[in-house]
Amino acid sequence: MELFRFLGLISYRNKIRVKMTQRPEENLLVQEVDSFPNIRLVSRTTFLAEGSGTAVRETIDIGTPNFVAGFVQKTADSAHEALLKTLKARLEAN
Repeated sequence: MELFRFLGLISYRNKIRVKMTQRPEENLLVQEVDSFPNIRLVSRTTFLAEGSGTAVRETIDIGTPNFVAGFVQKTADSAHEALLKTLKARLEAN
């Protein structure tokens, strides 16, 4: 469930369906998200050893109706930036 606020006044609870698949042999995590109205996001995240650390690469494909494309892009960018920042902090803490 996602909660969106429009103009700080209107709340909308959006149900999302998420399928997450781990492919350890490829160092790959795939997330498939389906949401109203006909929005599909597929994220592929790879983890590769690099020097004494780990390089993380994320590729996101988004399919969405044109009338919500800008909003979907901004929301996805912000959510994934926060996700990667949290992942970095957790990896560096261990």
